Amino acid sequence: MQSLMGETPKTALHRYEQESSMRYVTSFERLARQEGIEIGLLEKGRESLLEVLRIRFEDVPRELVETINQIKHDSILTMLHRQAITIASVEEFMVVVNQQLASGEQSAEDA
Repeated sequence: MQSLMGETPKTALHRYEQESSMRYVTSFERLARQEGIEIGLLEKGRESLLEVLRIRFEDVPRELVETINQIKHDSILTMLHRQAITIASVEEFMVVVNQQLASGEQSAEDA
């Protein structure tokens, strides 16, 4: 039995399955995509933190900006973002950043 396009139902079904199937994504591609998402989230977290600091204190020391741009843990950025909203001065914030980075380095060494 032929369809209107000259295909048998079996051939038409096979063509449909091929056209509608998703491309296989390798483990490497999945990891690369996940890393890209994580990097994007880190960048967004850094930008948000720096924006809060600039709104609150206007002048953010270059050293602090560079330090924030080196942070590689979303949980630290989140905690620092919350601190930036309520802390009294940029100097106090720098102390908090240094304490967090020191404790984060120790926990990374312990692991």
